[in-house]
Amino acid sequence: GNGLSLLGEEMRADGYLNICAIDYSRVCTERMRVQQNSSDDNLGTAPVDYQLGDVTNMQYQSDSVASVLDKATLDTMYNADENLVNVHLMLSEVHRVLVPGGKYVVISYGDPQDRLPELLDSSKGYSWSLVGQKEIKKNKASFHMFVLQKPRQDVSDREKQLSLRLE
Repeated sequence: GNGLSLLGEEMRADGYLNICAIDYSRVCTERMRVQQNSSDDNLGTAPVDYQLGDVTNMQYQSDSVASVLDKATLDTMYNADENLVNVHLMLSEVHRVLVPGGKYVVISYGDPQDRLPELLDSSKGYSWSLVGQKEIKKNKASFHMFVLQKPRQDVSDREKQLSLRLE
């Protein structure tokens, strides 16, 4: 979740639009809304949409989100869930809400050998390809960025949808 991170605000300042930041904590969500509303930096730009939500059961329509940026939420799920049930629920939900061709960017302290097998396990109901990976070192910390892309619909799938609409 977003927690008390200012990443959304920083992205907005860099020109990104339609930013939604989700957290499971009502306290964090309200605090970020109040902080944003009290800031003079919002003038002339769309505010970050801070929402109370559960990444294992998102309230978005399927195929409706262009990209998802995960800054250590996956790590939190790994640490809180021995059986990885919630990890798989979260990954399934991210996959569900992404548009075909949409990207899931994961920033994680987890090693690639620990994270990639779960991220790329298509038997769990999500199928995407790894289109980027980078190790980032900051001070003494090291973390990893994984960029996954949901498959684009092929022409036959689009034709099927069009024919269903015409019937």
